Amino acid sequence: MTIFLHGADSYRRAQRLAEAIRQFLSKYPGSGIRRFDAESEPDAADRVNEVLSSTSLFSPRTLVVLSGALELTPGQLKVLVNRTATSERDHLILVADTDKPAKTYARLTEDDVKQESFPKLAGDAWVTFVAREAQHRNCELTRTEVQRLAAAFSGDSWGVATELDVLAATPAEFRAERMERSIAAAPSGGTPSWGEFRKLGSGDPAGRLATLAHLEATGDAPAKIFAMASYSANPLAAARGDVAVKTGGWDFDEALVALAIY
Repeated sequence: MTIFLHGADSYRRAQRLAEAIRQFLSKYPGSGIRRFDAESEPDAADRVNEVLSSTSLFSPRTLVVLSGALELTPGQLKVLVNRTATSERDHLILVADTDKPAKTYARLTEDDVKQESFPKLAGDAWVTFVAREAQHRNCELTRTEVQRLAAAFSGDSWGVATELDVLAATPAEFRAERMERSIAAAPSGGTPSWGEFRKLGSGDPAGRLATLAHLEATGDAPAKIFAMASYSANPLAAARGDVAVKTGGWDFDEALVALAIY
């Protein structure tokens, strides 16, 4: 089976990817999962091919997740898709941040590939998304509060989801004050690649601080940068920062500095 998840909304893409992985593990307990990133691994195509070509007595099913999939050539992707599209043993999830792949990647649009697109939301669809995310967290907000959050974060699904996590953990009597502070954190500018966020979790502290300065210069909200960077940063530092923000001890800027230093 081959699934192609693409689009500029990396939060909804990540949510769908996590769901697909859960479904796979539920259906095939004990199966193996391998992850590769074509943006940071020049030999990703060869490594994926190697995994798909191998067999294991202990893992009868294999799931490979390839991020930055469109960094591969159309020919390289065609080989991978041809191997997995109709396979019952090998499962491949391709992830890309492009809303509409170039015509040269036509193999990804054929019927045996399950495509799911996640473009950035706007208008009523964006407001509905914010309201639904609040409901999922049992975070009771008025329609006006939902609309204000939607306007402040303007299509930044990572930022608004992280803020809703904080609001859900904030006592009701302090929630309005917290909202007023977060409304000022409206994101803007371009979205850095996964590779840039991953740099915040590797190298020496000086290099990580330089990466942090670059990410902040894009204009994205600190809440979004923290949420994205936490995936590859020191897990203890990420957890400590998350707790400190949710309990009001730190703001996201302080949590990011701690994330870069440790």
